[in-house]
Amino acid sequence: MHIKEGGITSPRIEPRFEQLESSLKPQIAPADASWKRATLTRQPRFNNVVARNWRGELPLWVSYWVIGFIGNLLIGIIPVAVDGTLSGHGYDPRILLITLAGGWLAIAAVSVWQGVGVWRSADARIIARKDLGRAAPWAILAKLAVFVGLVRLIALAVNIGAPQMTELSRMAFFDDPDISPYALRIMRNGTELEISGGFKFGLNEDLVRLLRAAPKVRIVHLDSTGGRIGEAVTVYNTIQERKLITYVSHQCMSACTVAFVGGQQRWLYSRAQLGFHAPTFPGISAGELADATEEQREIFSAVGIDRSFVDKALSTPNNSIWLPPEDELLRSRVITNVSDGSNFAASGFGANLPRDTLAAQLKKSLAALSDLERVAPDEFNSLVDDFLEGYQKGQTEAHLLAQGRQRFLRIISTNLPLADDPTLIDFGKLMIDQYTFLNQRDPSLCYQYAAKGELDPFLLSPTLREREAALDQRVLQTAAKRPTIPAQILQSLWGKVISAVTLRVGRDNAHMILGTKVSPAQYGSYCEATIAFYQEIIRLREPEAAELMRQVLAPK
Repeated sequence: MHIKEGGITSPRIEPRFEQLESSLKPQIAPADASWKRATLTRQPRFNNVVARNWRGELPLWVSYWVIGFIGNLLIGIIPVAVDGTLSGHGYDPRILLITLAGGWLAIAAVSVWQGVGVWRSADARIIARKDLGRAAPWAILAKLAVFVGLVRLIALAVNIGAPQMTELSRMAFFDDPDISPYALRIMRNGTELEISGGFKFGLNEDLVRLLRAAPKVRIVHLDSTGGRIGEAVTVYNTIQERKLITYVSHQCMSACTVAFVGGQQRWLYSRAQLGFHAPTFPGISAGELADATEEQREIFSAVGIDRSFVDKALSTPNNSIWLPPEDELLRSRVITNVSDGSNFAASGFGANLPRDTLAAQLKKSLAALSDLERVAPDEFNSLVDDFLEGYQKGQTEAHLLAQGRQRFLRIISTNLPLADDPTLIDFGKLMIDQYTFLNQRDPSLCYQYAAKGELDPFLLSPTLREREAALDQRVLQTAAKRPTIPAQILQSLWGKVISAVTLRVGRDNAHMILGTKVSPAQYGSYCEATIAFYQEIIRLREPEAAELMRQVLAPK
């Protein structure tokens, strides 16, 4: 900490002092023995310069200028001594609090000693001048300077000292209540570790202890909204010293980013976020804020992050957050790699994940699961249990999501033919738009999805994913037993559809969707024929189109 102010200063007003003439005559000294004894008992115990200044016995010019200079020099040395004391003890709020409190007490003691000495010396000067029938303007000005200095000291204590003491007390004795608790979790047979929650005092100590117990750890997952920069720096140093890899699967904000950049490799999940802004602390001065910002700047620069990125990150006000996009993070060398979720154990749900919490989070991420819980509670509970078991075993997020999606889609597929007519028609329109989107992007993706039902859903546009999620809800909400259309009518409808498709895409292409072997060169044509097939179904009257969709989507 650097306390820039706090000393008692005054304008350079040079007081004038004249030699007083004594009117006391040696021959009139009292001879009474009792008076002599009383005089002796009133002799001060200490007569050093500190005591004499306190009693106001020094000449005013000495108290004001000489003692003032010495006092201000001491006040200037105190912050340096505080910094020197703290630099060897790392980030420990208890030591910070004790040292800082000692510094403020020392400043207060020196300031009071300095001010009382000037005040009393000025009083003596005023009395002496009054006895001579003269004014003492310089003494009055000196007392005014003491008063101004006292006001400044109180203002500094209230605006800087008190907020700092309060915040450090909360950190040292109340577990930093405004910052969420942290938790550590070992994963994937002792090769990965997750830090979740806030960065507060004690985190790095626990991290080091856990790393010693699990020496095979090479990956550190970070899931945090931030915390104390001081603790984040110690975690950064630990990660750097052990040459660990850092990974964010959900979010890493504020102070967390300092720890993140310590990784030898810095991985970000494709849908995760990093957030940056300037540091802050209650009662911090502009100079101290600049020092804290510079320390963070040096850390970011040391790992090779682009200077313009660092400038923007640390110029973002602390009451807001900057969430740079993935391409900018890569370009600025903040991250070294992007993960699709298949590289590391799943994380981001917290170290101690209760089943009810997981169920709530899954329903929040996919609204259709709420309907599944209502329609088929056993299926829902089984899905949650499987996800939780895989999460605790350290399976990758990609594996868990794929496994959960396959299970969910099987449930949807079972209920899809039971959905009402409007839902089936809209589902057909969705399939047309999905195949068209994929065929334009990569015909092989379209073929894999249309022919085999295999696809990473995130290859689709957000709009298409949202439409599918909404339709999944409608499927579960409207699923019910439906009457069937006579086979003769169905056969007639199919004949009409196949004739229309053949007319549009040709006999050979039309036959591909009926099971003919398809070569890679024909993937585009296969998708075009499939799109035409569903378009012709949708063109029928709604009840007829819905019945054909039921036939197509019925479990094979």
